[in-house]
Formats: sequence, C-alpha cells, structure tokens
Amino acid sequence: AKVFSFLHEIGHIINMDSVENEQVYYNNFKNRIYNSYHEAFKTYRNIPTESLADKTAIDLMIKYNCEIYSIMNEVTLSVAKSEIDFWNEF
Repeated sequence: AKVFSFLHEIGHIINMDSVENEQVYYNNFKNRIYNSYHEAFKTYRNIPTESLADKTAIDLMIKYNCEIYSIMNEVTLSVAKSEIDFWNEF
C-alpha cells in the first residue's frame, strides 16, 4: 500500500497538466452528499486526476515490479527476479 501511495503521488506529478478544471471535479466531489463511504470512495477515485494517478501507479508497478520488489525487500535485482519467478509458478 505504501508503494502504491508513493507511486500514486508521482502519478499526480507526471499528469499535472493533463486534466483541465481539476478544481471543479474536487468541488463537485466535496459538495455532494453520498449514501455510503463506498460510493464516496468510488466517486473520488473517478476524479480524472485521481484515476490518472492510480493508472500511473499501476503502470509503474507493472513495469518496475522487480526493481520495486528489490528495494522493498532489500535484495539484489537478481534475487528479486528469482523470487518473483518462483511465486509466478503458482
């Protein structure tokens, strides 16, 4: 979760200029009344800047999974790749 959160914030930086009227989306989100926490969460995730940041985080996790695994587990890239390959066998 920490890695995703970090990469999500990187996604905001990468996509900073790609969404117009970001403030309008946030204001609409804040001013709406929701029937449940789930509905509010889902609506928030669909704000264009949030969904772009999510997508960027996911794309980075897929593209750099071995490097991320290596850093998070304090192992070399070759060990990370070996362990990832082992778990992918199942």
